Amino acid sequence: MLRRLSLRWKLLIPVLGAVLILAGVIFLVSEQSIDVQADNMALTKVRSDLALMYEVVDAKYPGDWRVEGDILYKGDHAFNGDNALVDWLASLTGNTVTIFRGDTRIATTVITDGKRAIGTQAADYVVDAVLKAKQHYFGQAEVAGHLYQTGYRPLLDSSGRAIGMLYTGAAPEVIDQIVSSFRRNVLIITVSASSVLCAALYAYLSRRILKPLARTAAQAALIADGDLREDIFARDARRGDELGVLARSVQDLTANLRRIITSLQELSTKAASTGQSLLAASEENSATIEQVASSLGEFSETISHVSGQAEAMAGSAGKMKELAASGQQEMETTVSAMDRIVESSRETQQAVLLVAEAAKSMGVVLELISDVAEQTNLLALNAAIEAARAGEQGRGFAVVAEEVRKLAGETQESVTQIAELNSTLMEQVNRAVSTIGQTQGEVTDGHRALDRTRKGFDAILVHLEQLVQLIQDVAQSSSQMDATGDGLAAATEEQAAAMSEVANMAETVAGMVGELQEVIGKFRV
Repeated sequence: MLRRLSLRWKLLIPVLGAVLILAGVIFLVSEQSIDVQADNMALTKVRSDLALMYEVVDAKYPGDWRVEGDILYKGDHAFNGDNALVDWLASLTGNTVTIFRGDTRIATTVITDGKRAIGTQAADYVVDAVLKAKQHYFGQAEVAGHLYQTGYRPLLDSSGRAIGMLYTGAAPEVIDQIVSSFRRNVLIITVSASSVLCAALYAYLSRRILKPLARTAAQAALIADGDLREDIFARDARRGDELGVLARSVQDLTANLRRIITSLQELSTKAASTGQSLLAASEENSATIEQVASSLGEFSETISHVSGQAEAMAGSAGKMKELAASGQQEMETTVSAMDRIVESSRETQQAVLLVAEAAKSMGVVLELISDVAEQTNLLALNAAIEAARAGEQGRGFAVVAEEVRKLAGETQESVTQIAELNSTLMEQVNRAVSTIGQTQGEVTDGHRALDRTRKGFDAILVHLEQLVQLIQDVAQSSSQMDATGDGLAAATEEQAAAMSEVANMAETVAGMVGELQEVIGKFRV
């Protein structure tokens, strides 16, 4: 049940319990001291009443105290049986009053067995203290079988001898009234003080604890509702106790959340803009890749045609080599070729440039082949002239020279065709480079080197061997370009797939950013 109570009651119930316990303790302690205080008050009253009565009697009846026979006088007034005086004095003080001659009551308001206790004696300890020691006696004493808070004063004659006593005593009823009045006052004071204390503690707890907690709870509720515009009560945050620490923590939490939400709003806006730009770029890149793929298809067809021409030329060169090998030693040649593809097949731009460089290199090779064929033709012509000069002995060599010259002519024609195809290839490559340059940038570091020189052309067979080798290199370059074209096509497909994935991711990111903006929109900063 306590769990369902509010914090106000959870604080108030222990406070009320503590105050009630304190009030009970105060009342019990007061109860123990009431009797003592009542006796003290009764004695104080007895002291003042006794002094008052003596002054009244002394003023009313001038003269000295004396005893004649059994009668007590003051001046000319005899006090034996003067009950009217003691009744009057009792009505003034509310106490019992007695006049003693010696130790014997001669006028009294004390009633015993329904009549005045005339002729009875005072207690021995009273007689000893008052008559013998001539001192006042104040304290509890037995009077006619009852305990009273009493006061006795000696009555001295002119010689200073104690001849009687004046007595007054607070009756038990008076003491009970004092005790009841005391208890009632203590109870009223205790209840009033407890009520005031409870109200003060409640007001203090409400102002110092409950209200700051309520304000902090209200701030936390606003935060939970997404409202970060309000700030916590500044006075609560300046406190040095735990509630101040809590208020400052909530204040810092609000400020941090406000900064985080503001940053998230800015980031989500930027992310949405970036996602749209990425999606547009991916769509544009996909279109460009489709153009590149189309150009690569045309490029592949051109390479296949060049490869066929190279194979035909390689067959012609092989026939030339067979004819030359029949009458001469095998030529010693040194040919070295180096192919490097520096960049990855994924980097399509570099691969296309590599193809372009290879096409240029093939143009150089074709020029070289053309030069060699032309020189071969000249050498064959010279050989035919020399064979004609030799007459009958050079006729066989003349036939061979004529065949060589024809093959050189055919080679020249093939080189021309290949050069035209190479020109077409260069146009296709340039188109591919131009198309790829729009999306991928510059493709670099691709080259193909065929760097070998002959130390001398001292024989036709050496030229023929170089011609065959160069034709084989052309065929090999065509095959490599064909393979490179396939690699480019595969790389293009992979890049197209990657761009499609990027587009999908961009759409996903845009959806996530939208959801994030929707969540952030619930916060009000």
